[in-house]
Amino acid sequence: MMGQRSVKDQEICDLLNARDQRGMELLFEAYYKSLVSWANTFLNDLGVAEDVVQEFFNLNIAQTASLIVRF
Repeated sequence: MMGQRSVKDQEICDLLNARDQRGMELLFEAYYKSLVSWANTFLNDLGVAEDVVQEFFNLNIAQTASLIVRF
């Protein structure tokens, strides 16, 4: 049986494969805090870590139409 995270991840992948921008939005909602925390371990500056992660998502939301994800 799939855990709740796996079901959500599958939904995100399905939306991204369908080139639906909601997939990137759900990805952001699901992983933003974890990614900021991870980036902060390298940058040692929470504000910069937030900026880096936000910029990553901003760039990738613009490119969602060409993104295909396998789960």
